[in-house]
Amino acid sequence: TIQALGFLASNPSPSSGKPVLPALVICPSSVLGNWKNEVEAWLPHLTAGIYESKGGKAQVPNTDVVMVTHTTCGNETDRLINRFQTIIVDEAHYGKNLYAPGGSQKKGGKISVRQLMGLEPLGKVKPASIYTSRTLGIVRMCHSAPHALLLTGTPIENAGYSELWSQLYAIDPEAFPELKAF
Repeated sequence: TIQALGFLASNPSPSSGKPVLPALVICPSSVLGNWKNEVEAWLPHLTAGIYESKGGKAQVPNTDVVMVTHTTCGNETDRLINRFQTIIVDEAHYGKNLYAPGGSQKKGGKISVRQLMGLEPLGKVKPASIYTSRTLGIVRMCHSAPHALLLTGTPIENAGYSELWSQLYAIDPEAFPELKAF
């Protein structure tokens, strides 16, 4: 957490010169308040807010740093996408399953590269499960921002490489374009 906050404090990014704010933190609901408290404690010059969807009726906070749960990110990606310069995903292993159990990546249609990158809404395409939905939300959000940080302290299971690939793909889709090649 402190390293991610250090990155936000470096506005603009020393390596790219691009702004790092506003930022979106995608995290479990159990640490939403903690992230807000940490931003306020370590970066008191920045504003922080929590976005809770409330069925799509709530407004996204107009703050430097916005916190949202993994599930809300998956459900509200089209509302959140292309608004942020930095995406921070805490507990990134929550977004490990781009392919749903049973091998079906999606239902209701094919996802285009433009949709995945956040350049077009998903429309009628519906992810096959809540796990695929939140992973797809994380990947789309990471692709839409100049900066993305994935944080996890949980080792990836030895059940194949798809979990690691999903996280690497979220950060650099050009280097890791397909699971099969990985």
